[in-house]
Amino acid sequence: MAKHKSASGLIWSTQKLDRKPFGGNRETVKFAHIKQLPESGLFAAEVASQDPDIQAVAISLEGYAVDFTGIESMPRLSELLIHNCEGILPYSGAPAGTLNLKRVIMPYAGGVTEQFLASPPLQDVEVDGGPLDMLQDLSGSARKVTLRRVKSASRHTDWGMLGQVEEFEIVQSGKIEVLPPRDRWPQFVNFTLVSALEGIVQASKIQPFRGVAFNGVRAMDPTASIWDLQANCVYFDFDFNARPPKWLIEAWDDRPKDWADVFRVPEHRLLPGSEDQDWERNGNGYIEHEA
Repeated sequence: MAKHKSASGLIWSTQKLDRKPFGGNRETVKFAHIKQLPESGLFAAEVASQDPDIQAVAISLEGYAVDFTGIESMPRLSELLIHNCEGILPYSGAPAGTLNLKRVIMPYAGGVTEQFLASPPLQDVEVDGGPLDMLQDLSGSARKVTLRRVKSASRHTDWGMLGQVEEFEIVQSGKIEVLPPRDRWPQFVNFTLVSALEGIVQASKIQPFRGVAFNGVRAMDPTASIWDLQANCVYFDFDFNARPPKWLIEAWDDRPKDWADVFRVPEHRLLPGSEDQDWERNGNGYIEHEA
């Protein structure tokens, strides 16, 4: 690992890491780990001048505002991993859709996040905060999308083009109004630790889910029965020793006779009949057994 320090106060180290990105082959990636930013928040021009081969930039610095100006001059930059920063300054260096980012992890910054999401080769994205409207700018190449602490969409139209996405997850969020995507749902959708979901049954009638899971959803769509949800497969996910969500317990007796053709529920004493299903899960998802 090589360390660098400039007159501006920028301190960083470089390191080569061997890893396998989402949906790709194992590769060696050259990282620049930013240890200290100057007051301006700038880093790109100095890093690029000393090492134009940098492929990924990682910043985890409390109390610093990050300025991305100049990243368009980093010819091999494909990843931005930003955590715990004070804020992100406006960026207008490259026209939307011209950056070559494949992986982005960052807190939401209006205008900046949308510009990064439009990166043509984007594969893997994780954003903390911000409205669901950002999905309108999502690149058509994205395969894995994780949104944390998000707000409901403000435009109330749709959730953009998601049909090419393989895994889509909303995590640790408040009330979410679910809107159907413009084309179709991702291969698998996961709502995790969400306080409430509204409109999801109606959205599924417009665009049926392929696979969808609920883990830690406190309140479910009050306007329709969960058993009317349209999907190829629905998973209710909770630990065996945990109490099922109240809304599922209350809806349990209203389930149709053929409910197990679509819905998968962990066996639990408060859900009599759940023990009759023939399926199990592993660390990569769910494996079903044929009768």
